[in-house]
Amino acid sequence: MAFTLNGFGTTFYGESNHHPDGSYQTTKWFVVAFFPLVPLESLRVTRNPVADVNLILYQAEGFNVIQKVPVEPKQVFFTYLFATLYVAWVVAVGWYFLGIFDKMDTKQVPALVQWMYIGTAGLALWLPFFALFGWRRASRAAAIRG
Repeated sequence: MAFTLNGFGTTFYGESNHHPDGSYQTTKWFVVAFFPLVPLESLRVTRNPVADVNLILYQAEGFNVIQKVPVEPKQVFFTYLFATLYVAWVVAVGWYFLGIFDKMDTKQVPALVQWMYIGTAGLALWLPFFALFGWRRASRAAAIRG
C-alpha cells in the first residue's frame, strides 16, 4: 500500500466517484517532499483507520482496496493544479513576509510583534489545506447522502 518516509515514497491524493457504501476512487502517487510527481495507479478504496500508521518519520494510511480502475485524467489534472498553486502560494507568502522583515529595524520592533508576523505567515501557509479539508469533508458527506 502507500507509504511515505520523510515525505518521499507513495501516497494517495484525490477522491472522486463516491459510492453510498463509503468507497471512492483515489490515485496513488509517487511523491517527493509530499509533492506529487507521477500518478502510479487509481483504485476504488474504503478507509481502514485501524491500519493507519503515523510515526514521526514514517506514515502509512490504511485502505481496503475494492478494485483497480483506470487513472482518471481529471483527478490527475486537479492534483497537479492544487500542488502547483500551493507552491505558488508558499512562494508568495514567503516573499511578502521576507519583504516586511527586510524593511523592519528588528532592534526597535518588540519580539512579540515579530512573533505575530511569523505566526501569521505560518497560518497563511496552512490556509489552502484547511480549505481543501473542509471541501473534501462536505463533498464526501453529500455523496453519502446521495
